[in-house]
Amino acid sequence: MSDQPEKKQDSGNADRKPYGGERSRDDRGKGKPYDGKGGKGRFDKPRGDRKFDGDHTSRGERKFDGDRKPYRKDDGDRKPYRKFDGEGKPERKSFDGEGKPYRKFDGEGKPERKFDGEKRPFRKDEGERKPYRKFDGDRKFDKPRGDRRFDGEGRTERRFEDRDNERRFDGERKPPRKPFRKDDADSRADRKFEGDRKPHTDRKFEGDRARSHDDKPRRDFKYADNPKDQARKGYQGRKPRNDGHSASPARLAALKVVAELRRRDAFAQELISKHIDDSPLQPEDRAFATKLVLGVVSTSGTLDDALNRCMNNPDDVSDSVRDALRISAYEILFLDKEAHAAVDQGVELVRSVAPKASGVGNAVLRKLVMVKPEFPFGDPQREMGAYARKHAFPEWLARQLLEIYGPDGAHDFMEISNEPAPVFIALNAAKDGEDVVGTLTAAHGNPQQASVDGVEIAGCYKLDNGQPLSDGRIRRLLNNGHLLVSDAASQAVASIVLPDEKPESFLEIGAGRATKTILIQSNALRKWNGQIETYVTLDNHAFKTKLLEERAQAYGINVSEALTGDATKLAEVLGERTFDAVFIDAPCTGLGTLRRHPEIRWRLKPETIDEYATLGLSMLKEAAAHVKAGGTLTYATCTVTLAENASVIKAFLESEEGRDFKLVPVNGKSAFASQLTPGGADAHFAAKMVKSFD
Repeated sequence: MSDQPEKKQDSGNADRKPYGGERSRDDRGKGKPYDGKGGKGRFDKPRGDRKFDGDHTSRGERKFDGDRKPYRKDDGDRKPYRKFDGEGKPERKSFDGEGKPYRKFDGEGKPERKFDGEKRPFRKDEGERKPYRKFDGDRKFDKPRGDRRFDGEGRTERRFEDRDNERRFDGERKPPRKPFRKDDADSRADRKFEGDRKPHTDRKFEGDRARSHDDKPRRDFKYADNPKDQARKGYQGRKPRNDGHSASPARLAALKVVAELRRRDAFAQELISKHIDDSPLQPEDRAFATKLVLGVVSTSGTLDDALNRCMNNPDDVSDSVRDALRISAYEILFLDKEAHAAVDQGVELVRSVAPKASGVGNAVLRKLVMVKPEFPFGDPQREMGAYARKHAFPEWLARQLLEIYGPDGAHDFMEISNEPAPVFIALNAAKDGEDVVGTLTAAHGNPQQASVDGVEIAGCYKLDNGQPLSDGRIRRLLNNGHLLVSDAASQAVASIVLPDEKPESFLEIGAGRATKTILIQSNALRKWNGQIETYVTLDNHAFKTKLLEERAQAYGINVSEALTGDATKLAEVLGERTFDAVFIDAPCTGLGTLRRHPEIRWRLKPETIDEYATLGLSMLKEAAAHVKAGGTLTYATCTVTLAENASVIKAFLESEEGRDFKLVPVNGKSAFASQLTPGGADAHFAAKMVKSFD
């Protein structure tokens, strides 16, 4: 033996044998065979070689030779490896049927372990008790730590009474862990948590739950004051960030309208009036939101084309994310907004609808900024696709306009169609006692008498912009029926349909929401100092008929009969009745109103033009039988295609039903056709015919 052990014994522990039995500390680990008396640790055998022998139930057995006693925690400076609760014997982890577990519990009892004859721990396929999930290491309890509850008798329990629906598990299946979702607030609102975990309203967790998968701190969310309030009020989604980086209120309002337009196929102006004009936004925010909505809707197809070029797989982007990307793409391509601001706001818009997609939105918008110099992705002078993208029109429609107007005319038409629509108002002659023009002037509307193709329209005024319409004084006039908003071309058509002499009876087909009805009767008051007594309206939608009656009453307009029926089967509705004047406000593609209804261009299909032309001709042929001899028949549309306008009139006059009719000049022309001009009226068409006595 070496001299070192003797030095150890001379240091005051002469009666204590060496730690390794007959082997010294220096001899261990040098390849000497194991003699059954020495070891590496506190016990006499390595941990991996411990075996149960006989009655011993511990993993290892401390053997002592001679009078050697186990060291105690109060012997010198050496600290014990683990705490002892007896007379020096360490607490053991093994079980022998009556042994006690190593883990301490709060209650008085201690959970019992079931063992079979071979002293193996219970397994999930033995007995009725099944573990909650598999555990490794020292965790041998059948339920996770966070759900352990002790009732004082040593049993653990899992409580479900605080949850709406009890979760059931079978076999080895683990409980589903649903991520928190906005629409799941009601089901989680009253959930109670035990232990260290706090309610989800605080959104603060200890341990791994405090961080997301990318190891970044979770974003704080705003909730109701407590779970009950949250369940009662309903979780409305993530609140806008207040750190200066959230999307602007105008962009958020625009996104809401754009998304609803996609889902409902509604008209943009109607939703703008509902969600933006009546919103608490500042006037400048309302104006910007309106501009974004109309711009995105009018250029949506071109925006999608540009965005798809910046995506690896365009089909992977959801509709809601695409709505947000369109708004920023419109700012980048058509408003020339600063790239950094447009991208930043676009990412925040994407985050507001799909937080996990904000990274994708950032990458797509940055790539769009890079390819912007290449827009419209071709030579507009030589390539029809690039020509159409430049003006944000479908390629097939751009070809149609080239055929109608030629290169210069088509260019002007598309440029003007992308401009903001001017605001025209009509004074209702059935209401008096109000200085409407003076009130408009006081509201800074600067009303100017309007004209169409050089012809002044009675009661028609143009305003500088639409802001005065939100003035309380003007809103009162609108609600009381003293004025209504209507394009100058529409008002011009309403003045054309009236014959030279006051008719005893009048039939309006396609009356809709009574706009033309109000205009025609108002013009009758100006022309003959009285409304037409027998005024019959017809529409194929019952809800429009009801709305017409309500508006006519509010505006003081006489409507003797408001009918609902099919205009191509008038005999089923009118029988053999005839009228002195018949006016058909025909359904059409509406291409003359693209400034007011920008969504039209992307909803139309090439075959739609022919369908409307066929329908218009059928309505004319059916109405011809209900016009008295010497009476007038007027056909009007708000489109510019030859197939829906001139071609329909020509086909009707050449038909058997139209052989008794001939055209009546309108303002020195064969028909009325307003031209689209900057700041001017929309493009409408009207042809007036008279029925001969023969």
